[in-house]
Formats: sequence, C-alpha cells, structure tokens
Amino acid sequence: MEKTKNIAPHVMACKRCEGKGRIFYLDQGGAPLSAKCPVCNGSGRVKVQSKVITHIEPFVPGEDDTELMTM
Repeated sequence: MEKTKNIAPHVMACKRCEGKGRIFYLDQGGAPLSAKCPVCNGSGRVKVQSKVITHIEPFVPGEDDTELMTM
C-alpha cells in the first residue's frame, strides 16, 4: 500500500542565506564580500511545496526481522 500526502505551499526562510537575502564569502585575498542570494533572489524567503510518499508493507516474522537490523 502507498500513501501520498501533499503539503501545501508555504513560505520559509531561505536555507542558503539563512533568511538574510545575502550570502557572505571571502575573496582569494581573504577579504569579506557579499552578494545577493541566488536561491531566494535577495528576499530571504522561499516558497516550499512537498509531496511525501509512504510505502506500507506487511511485516513477516522470521523473514523481515533481519531487514530491520540493517536500517
């Protein structure tokens, strides 16, 4: 059996820039620089939408016991 759950679009802080809208880095000489985040386009926020698919299978004692030990 398979279950699907759609998670509605929502706004989150951008993980790339940590919600700041800018990324910070050092140039070759070690001087600090910043640039507009390419992921959120400088807003610090992103729209996120997810789809989760869960596979459900019966558990067979004696056969599946060893599988659980390797996960």
